[in-house]
Amino acid sequence: MNLSLILQVIGTAYPNVQQYIKHSTRSEHIIDTNRGYSDFSSNRRLSGFDVINKKHIIFCLLQIDNKLIVAQAGGQCDCAFLYDDSINILEFKTNAFSPNKVTKNYNKAQKQITNTIKTFSKKGIDLLSIAADVEAHICFSNSYPRKKANEMSRSLSFANETNGIKLRFENNKTIS
Repeated sequence: MNLSLILQVIGTAYPNVQQYIKHSTRSEHIIDTNRGYSDFSSNRRLSGFDVINKKHIIFCLLQIDNKLIVAQAGGQCDCAFLYDDSINILEFKTNAFSPNKVTKNYNKAQKQITNTIKTFSKKGIDLLSIAADVEAHICFSNSYPRKKANEMSRSLSFANETNGIKLRFENNKTIS
């Protein structure tokens, strides 16, 4: 599939999808705003996710949490960005720094991403069948105390639980 076909499939389940999409052909910094949605930002000092788009491929930012998908128990991921044959789910956890909050944020973010995948599935959208590359990203602040061994273990178990969806912890991706 390609981007327009992926959006068509999502649009079949969510007819209002177009109002929650922003397109770009530039490199962009995505943040979770204080206004309850994800957006592009020129302020790279804010914790967020960088889409590195040197080839100027068209991609879109899809606002999910309490936009495309109404708030539900357990939460939803914040947003996704889609391009070509790729879906990248993003959950931002950039506001806590204590060791206790670290583990809670790993668990909460993973649950929100899983809930989103299940919600799409209930609407008849199997992400792995509509895109060749599906990744989930938990986005922490760059100054967050990271647990690399924990992240590797979580990535493996997440891929097993989701039939192969990759879980990443980098705050950037290069579109190629």
